[in-house]
Amino acid sequence: MILPAADLVPINQAILPGYIAGLQDENWDVDPEEVRAGYLGSLAVRSALTCLPTHLLAEPHANGAENTWVQRIELTRVIADLVADVARAAARDRTAR
Repeated sequence: MILPAADLVPINQAILPGYIAGLQDENWDVDPEEVRAGYLGSLAVRSALTCLPTHLLAEPHANGAENTWVQRIELTRVIADLVADVARAAARDRTAR
């Protein structure tokens, strides 16, 4: 099953605070924005860059190929938008220094 792109935002909103709370429970003094940047960076590398079904390029009219492409592109866009928020925040921090 492919995760609908719209489901990623609420999942992200649940995972990140829980992960940060777990780190703090283990006495890790963490900057939540650094944790968010690392989490989203790994999400981008692991998922956004690998979820496009390039294997379907050889069979563009295969059963369901178009729908798969649409779903995966939507998912990649949501991930890119989440990462863009982190990149903009980092740019603001660099400018403020």
